[in-house]
Amino acid sequence: MMSVLAPGPVPQLSTETRPASSPSTVVDEMGRLEEALEPFAQRIVRTGYSSVRLQCMLPSWSGSSESCFDLHDLHKLRTRFLVFIHDLLQSLRASGVYAVYSLAPSNASSYCMISVQAPGFCGSPYASAPAAVEKLNLINKSTHVFLADLDNGPCLIMH
Repeated sequence: MMSVLAPGPVPQLSTETRPASSPSTVVDEMGRLEEALEPFAQRIVRTGYSSVRLQCMLPSWSGSSESCFDLHDLHKLRTRFLVFIHDLLQSLRASGVYAVYSLAPSNASSYCMISVQAPGFCGSPYASAPAAVEKLNLINKSTHVFLADLDNGPCLIMH
């Protein structure tokens, strides 16, 4: 697991970063998707909801994609992400949180994203995905997995 710290005094054993653009946003960066399963599940459990909806955004083919060089890379990315979603569902259900998910394709980005929505949430979580990536300054990062606590709940972004 790799952490990014904001400029200033370095706190001991901190795994959080608070970007200057949003002091309330906490971001953890991880090198591998498998490392993110338990920390992300714990963030969801800590919300206190007994049921959640996972809004999942998958990239579709885009010629300008930086992280997918061809359709085989795109297929591998999507397959890894779908396996992760099912592992996350099992982990949440084992923790007593009932979880369902929905998938949506995206041409706008090469990122996979899981946004956690509380029951009764009204609004489009997909509209905030490009803004979240831009807000968190994730565009040119070499890290592949980001966990963030955004305004409407925890979110995972993978590229």
